[in-house]
Amino acid sequence: MATYYVSTVDGNDSYNGLYPTYQSGSDRPWLTFAYAKANFPVVAGNSLLFNRGNTWDIWTTPNQDYAWAWGADGSSGNQITVGAYGTGAKPVIRAVLDVKGSSDDWTDMGSNRWRKTIDFVFTPRRLWLDGAGFSNKESVQPSAYTGINGTKYLWYFDEGNTYLYIYSTANPATNYNSVNVVKERPFMGQWDGRSYWTVENIEFRGGAPFYFSCVNRNVTNIIFSGVDFYDFCSIAIDLNGRNASYAITNITVDGCVFDSNFNLISTTGLTEPEVSGLVYESICNNDGTSNSIFKNSTFIDTVHQGVGFLGDNSSYSGCNYNVVEYNTFINEGSPYSRPMGCAGITGRCVGNIFRYNYMAHHNTDMGFNGEDTEVYYNIIYHKDTTIISGQWEQSQGIMLQAESPYVCDGVKIYNNLIMECYAEGIILLYFGVDSSPINCEIKNNIFVNNGYGGHGDWHSQSNTQIYIQTGVSTSNVIDKNCFYSSSTNDTVVYHDDVARTVAWADANTVEFVSNLASDPKVGSDFKIASDSPCKDMGLALSLTPDYFGTTVPQGSAPDIGVHEYIEAEPIYLIWTK
Repeated sequence: MATYYVSTVDGNDSYNGLYPTYQSGSDRPWLTFAYAKANFPVVAGNSLLFNRGNTWDIWTTPNQDYAWAWGADGSSGNQITVGAYGTGAKPVIRAVLDVKGSSDDWTDMGSNRWRKTIDFVFTPRRLWLDGAGFSNKESVQPSAYTGINGTKYLWYFDEGNTYLYIYSTANPATNYNSVNVVKERPFMGQWDGRSYWTVENIEFRGGAPFYFSCVNRNVTNIIFSGVDFYDFCSIAIDLNGRNASYAITNITVDGCVFDSNFNLISTTGLTEPEVSGLVYESICNNDGTSNSIFKNSTFIDTVHQGVGFLGDNSSYSGCNYNVVEYNTFINEGSPYSRPMGCAGITGRCVGNIFRYNYMAHHNTDMGFNGEDTEVYYNIIYHKDTTIISGQWEQSQGIMLQAESPYVCDGVKIYNNLIMECYAEGIILLYFGVDSSPINCEIKNNIFVNNGYGGHGDWHSQSNTQIYIQTGVSTSNVIDKNCFYSSSTNDTVVYHDDVARTVAWADANTVEFVSNLASDPKVGSDFKIASDSPCKDMGLALSLTPDYFGTTVPQGSAPDIGVHEYIEAEPIYLIWTK
């Protein structure tokens, strides 16, 4: 086992790379990413470490392919590691190409539109001007360069002629300090399956950093620890398990940051077809990721989905028994953002767990479907309206649906706080025979002030906390939840196409059992007050701790919601003479 070092401070590709700093003779670190990629001995137990505080720009010419296809496996107890050494900020590996060039490179096409010929091997997917953030990409572009207007549309790439067009009030070479592009090309990974690798404490910018597929072998025991992903296009970690014989298992993502730095010039007038190609997913799991864990990470401005599982092909192993926990999901500018979710056909999306996550300001629903999915002690807060005209998914908190051939069977929604969603807090949809959520349990949740801005396409009642479409199976159980809207008089349930009160639903439906319709008294810290009606009113569901780490229960029964109230310790006064 050996450790190799790379440094822009005192590195030299002519030397052995076996020392973190210059010693004497040939004993010093390597200099470049390209040399390290080509010469690092990919052997179980070996490590390749990059110097903290240093930056490597690995895309320097338009037709350069910088991807590193890992060529060997580590082994149990002997991971192959790509990481950092030294002190200071994480090393940065960046795949961003400056294409500003000189004034002679640009042709004035009129109306503040400028053209440059760039022969890219891979089509650019995002544009960045003066470091102010990426602009529109792909389908959020005009149909031709003449549509560039400086407001809604800022750039266009003509693949047939390899022309890059951008909006600029003067020649871009003088008008901007930098004109950067990124492309959808992985930094690292393996298209043919690799195992026992660790990537830790590195910052990646641009590109589509990691891609794994199990073509001829299994992929297992890949660890991402303390890795930061910024300005990526498409997918930061793409786990493609679409193979009939092999699968992806035991993936760990721990303590990472995913920030797409997504930016649109205009947030008005976009249609659903225009954004259908906008995919800046953080972690995508398709058809073969199982027994993996995604935890303690931060997800910012995911476009489409933060962590998603899809098992929709019976020929593949599916996405089963994964855990997503203790993560923070924040949306600051994405037009179409959901934190997490799962869906699949029978036997291909089973036993996934989503717990102790915080989600805020997203603008489309989360579907927790499949079989035996568990969703508990999560905070879903202030989901905003989508900016996409014609978009029917208007920011519900949770969606349960089973549009054939997908299933939604035995999903458990326990002890969550779903608060201030633009549309309904939770919806159960019916798409026909064999297309209904069945055997699902919705228990011990607080739904408060949802539907503040509107509702989905299925009814016309605002301030709806729960919506159950006509035809949904009565095998589902809705018990010991608190439904409340400060804007209505207990009319917070929409059932069988009629707005109902909680009391009516408990008394007249099979699904509703014993729910509350009182102000849960949730504070800005998402904790219930001492006089909350949710104290000691929940069902014992064998879940502990609560979202804040408190052992459950503290009283005679669990509390409803994410917070288990702790009674103040008694004060004892000791009098002395």
